[in-house]
Amino acid sequence: MKTIAIQKKNSCQTAFTLIELLVVIAIIAILAALLLPALSKAKIKAQGVQCMSNCKQFATAWIMYSDDYQGVLAPNPGSPAYPTPAWCYGNMQNTSDQTNQTLITQGLIYPYVKSVGVYKCPGNQLPMLRGISMNSAIANGGWPLKYSAIASPVKRFVTIDEYEVTINDSYFAIVSGNGLMKDWPALYHNNCSGISFADGHAILQLWKYLGLPPGGASYNPNNNNYLTGQATNDVNTLYNYAFGK
Repeated sequence: MKTIAIQKKNSCQTAFTLIELLVVIAIIAILAALLLPALSKAKIKAQGVQCMSNCKQFATAWIMYSDDYQGVLAPNPGSPAYPTPAWCYGNMQNTSDQTNQTLITQGLIYPYVKSVGVYKCPGNQLPMLRGISMNSAIANGGWPLKYSAIASPVKRFVTIDEYEVTINDSYFAIVSGNGLMKDWPALYHNNCSGISFADGHAILQLWKYLGLPPGGASYNPNNNNYLTGQATNDVNTLYNYAFGK
């Protein structure tokens, strides 16, 4: 009887009290609160690395196409319909186009990329297959149609992550500097957007003052949207990238 009593006493001592359980739960909650921001930053950093990789892959494919066609660049007409030659097709503001892989695979660059995933930054969580647009001052109308006509490939951007509100046709509209904005860069990486350049390198460009477009979802890229103040610094940077200055 004495032995049994001791065993019962020991079993009672190993059980957690309600207060002890609450303390453990509180500690776990504190640790989670400390770790989640770090995990979130790590996720954003990983997405940035993948975004840079996508940009470089696309730029390399774009150069390879030009090499195979005697230096002629893949056409960038903006809103083409197949079979008009173009680097890609579709309008990402049309729901039916957003998930239509054919609009990408029929494009002239795809055979050199062979991956639909390269056409979109991993930071873009929306159900659209394409999140990049091409510089409207390249292979569009009177702009350089051959690689040799690009004066400073290291300075001239080819593609950019475009904000989901403005991404529609296949080119990123650049009109002029002086604060005038049409299409808008995406800001998926702590106010940075992935940009590929004509020499094949890529960067995550930090936009210090640009922020989201005025009006948010109601912003219209077809209007002449003039920015003022420090935001014009970012507009001018974008303009210089577009024309290789």
